[in-house]
Formats: sequence, C-alpha cells, structure tokens
Amino acid sequence: MANDITNWTINLNKMKRNITKCKELIISFAKDKRSFQPLTVAGDTIELVESEKILEIVLQDNLKRSLHVNSIVKKTSKRLYMLKLLKRSKADTNALIVVYTTVVKPILSILVKYGILTFKIIYQMTSNVSQSVH
Repeated sequence: MANDITNWTINLNKMKRNITKCKELIISFAKDKRSFQPLTVAGDTIELVESEKILEIVLQDNLKRSLHVNSIVKKTSKRLYMLKLLKRSKADTNALIVVYTTVVKPILSILVKYGILTFKIIYQMTSNVSQSVH
C-alpha cells in the first residue's frame, strides 16, 4: 500500500513530501498509554504529538476540548484588551461598537457554543461595554 501512495503522490501527481510538516496523533481512551513503533515514510520518522491545531481547532489525543477552549479564551481576551485600548484612546463610540460587534462578539458566541460562558455572563459583559461606551 505504501508503494501505491508513493506512486500516486510522486509519480502521477508530481507532489513532494515534506515530512517536517507531518504529525502523528494517536487517539486513545485507554488509561495506560500503549507504545507504538514510530511511523516512518520513506525512511523518515514522523513526529508523534499529543495535540495539534488543524483549521483553528486544537485536537488532543484523548479528544478532550480543554486546549481548544483555552486557545479560544486567550484569543477573546486579546480582542477585549484591544477594545479596552481603543476606549482609552477615546475612540469614537460608533467605532467601538463596530469593533465589538465584528471582532469580539463572534468569539464570544463560540464560547457560548462550548458552554463556557452563559448568556447571563455575556449579557453582563455586553451591558458593561455598552455602558462604558456611552
């Protein structure tokens, strides 16, 4: 089968393999981690990782969402800080509202989707932002 993949990638489609960009993620729910032989392709060993970010989603080897949620929370706090800096610089009220609705609110909706923030907390955050803007 490895020869079929090599034939398809290299010979037929003139694709090059970049082993440094390949990662191996073994998903397991077992309490005791089993050790597997390293995955090798054409003599190169592929790196084994416990988590990897793919299309902005952090996948873990145990399929828990903690690292993904932490990355979203970190992204949200950076954007809220940006809004705070804009307010400090006495930016226009309409500009603050536009920044909030286009940059901050979409990330907050992702947090609600994962059940991290409740609607009550978001309502309090939005009312605080709108009060501080006016």
